[in-house]
Amino acid sequence: MQGIFLGSTSHAFVPSSPYIVQGLIRLIHSFLDNSLPVILTRHLDNSEYNGMMRKWWNKPILETDELSALIPEMQRFDVPVLLKQEYDAFHDTQLSEILKDTAINDLIITGVMTHLCVESTVRSAFVKGYQTYLPVDGTASYNEAFHRASLLNLSHGFAVMTTIDSLILNLAKNFSD
Repeated sequence: MQGIFLGSTSHAFVPSSPYIVQGLIRLIHSFLDNSLPVILTRHLDNSEYNGMMRKWWNKPILETDELSALIPEMQRFDVPVLLKQEYDAFHDTQLSEILKDTAINDLIITGVMTHLCVESTVRSAFVKGYQTYLPVDGTASYNEAFHRASLLNLSHGFAVMTTIDSLILNLAKNFSD
């Protein structure tokens, strides 16, 4: 949830992204209230910016760009922020180690873009043996067709489709006793 995807003047603005922010904040609060871990990701490209990401995007997301920061609503949480350089949050990051160290088996994956970063991370999580939940109202894409196509594909063997409200309700039931 970086400014580059949520800022209306950005070249990478995802028009539906502002609509998922409040739900994500409620979900994060619910996790933190129940002492469950939250990990945020931040995409940053290195100065060489090679490979397929350059071919597709031309303009790197550099740390010096103020829009590369997480939006202020996400910066207020005292949770780890994992830096990544590819769509897949597992690729060349410490995510697998963090999850193993905390004995996490189930993941809820949210964010932008449903058809790129979210889908790549969900598929990787599946291959690594994680049960993954994907709140359909916790992800956003450039358009509804991309969003729906990813949700349809991922619902067939990769992730359990759910909603933010359903997740929060289940957390409340499981941790109220």
